[in-house]
Amino acid sequence: MPLDLEKKRTRDRSYDAEHREQRKAANKAYRAIPENRARELARKAQYNKARKFEKYGSSQEHYEALLLEQRGRCGICGTDSPGNAGRRWCLDHDHRTDAIRGLLCHGCNVGIGFLRDDPEVLRAAAFYIEQSRKQG
Repeated sequence: MPLDLEKKRTRDRSYDAEHREQRKAANKAYRAIPENRARELARKAQYNKARKFEKYGSSQEHYEALLLEQRGRCGICGTDSPGNAGRRWCLDHDHRTDAIRGLLCHGCNVGIGFLRDDPEVLRAAAFYIEQSRKQG
C-alpha cells in the first residue's frame, strides 16, 4: 500500500475518533425534529422496499398481486395482520434460488427462517409440538 494512502487512512481514522461524539450529537439533534425523523424513515423505507423488490426480481405490482391472491392473509397461518412495525407483509423467498414463494406475516417469516427453511426441520418441529400436546 502506498505510504500516502496509509497516511490518509490513519488521519481519517484519527479525525473520526476525535469527532465521533460531535457527529452523534448533531445526528441526535437532527432526528429530534419530527419532520426530519419522518423524512428519514420514509426515505429508508422506500429504499429498502425498492432494494428488496429488485433483489428478488419483483415489483410493487407483483407484491400487490400476491396480496390479492392470498386475500390479504399470511401464506402459512392465515392471519390478516403482518405483525411487524412496518405493517408490511414479508416477501418470502427461497434462500437457495431467491424465487419468491409468497407473503408471510412477521412471525411465520422469522419462524421458518430460524428453522433454516428446511422442510425436515419444520416437520420435526411440528411433530415435537404434537407429541408434547399428547403428553400434556
